[in-house]
Amino acid sequence: MQLPLLHFAFGGTRLTPESEQRLKQIVEALRSRPEVRVELAGHTDSVGPKSLNRRLSLQRARAVADRLAAAGIDGARLQTSGHCDRRPLMDNHTRKGRAMNRRVELILIQ
Repeated sequence: MQLPLLHFAFGGTRLTPESEQRLKQIVEALRSRPEVRVELAGHTDSVGPKSLNRRLSLQRARAVADRLAAAGIDGARLQTSGHCDRRPLMDNHTRKGRAMNRRVELILIQ
């Protein structure tokens, strides 16, 4: 089961338009596999204070969990974590890299 990354606008918990569409696909995938549990791992780019980015990374993960629960996915199947800017996918020195790093990864637990 392949789960895509969800990306966010700068400085908040609003998904990009492309990620809104991906979220719908994720809901359908999770509905079709009720035994699956996932960790929602939130991330930020490196812009801003660490304390803000720590909170924001967890807020992003929780925002996705809330959206999944609102779509009927049992919250007991979801774990959230925040990783701040500690695990970048791309270089934070470029605009594209920072955009790719503002994300929630869905990691299969079971």
